[in-house]
This record gives sequence, C-alpha cells and structure tokens, in this order.
Amino acid sequence: MTVMVQAETERRGTHRARVLKGAVLRFNRGYAALDAVMRNQSDGGAQLAMGDTSGVPGQFQLHVSGEEAARTARVVWRNPARIGIAFTA
Repeated sequence: MTVMVQAETERRGTHRARVLKGAVLRFNRGYAALDAVMRNQSDGGAQLAMGDTSGVPGQFQLHVSGEEAARTARVVWRNPARIGIAFTA
C-alpha cells in the first residue's frame, strides 16, 4: 500500500525565529490585560502561549518584555492554549 502525503503549504511571508519572551496583551481601552509567553516571532507576527485563549479578543495591544513600544495585533488562529497573531501597526 502506498500512502501519499502532501506537504503543508507555508502561509507565512517571513521566517519566524524561536524566542522565549514575556508579553502582556492589553485591551478594553487598557483596562484588561492577559499575560502570555511569545514562542516565536517574525516581522509580521508571532505565536503566543497562555493558559486559556478564550478571553483573548480579536485585536489588542501587545507589550513584549524588552521592547519599548507596544504593537497592535490581531488573532489569525487560535487553539485552547496558543494563538497566532499578525502585527497590524
């Protein structure tokens, strides 16, 4: 029996580097925040890990440990413990 496996198509436009950085997602005009760990990052987006992603809104401000400026991000995909984001500004 022969099994053909098609490779997944890479949808990212840029390479993501593995990182391990603390991050805070801020939303609701800065009144709400969630802690996360950035697992990989590129110029266009990142993957964030957290205990539960159900409370993460579709768009938020991302504050990354060691970086001065916050970035606006939107959720591209999610599972119960991780989200993939794209930087929008």
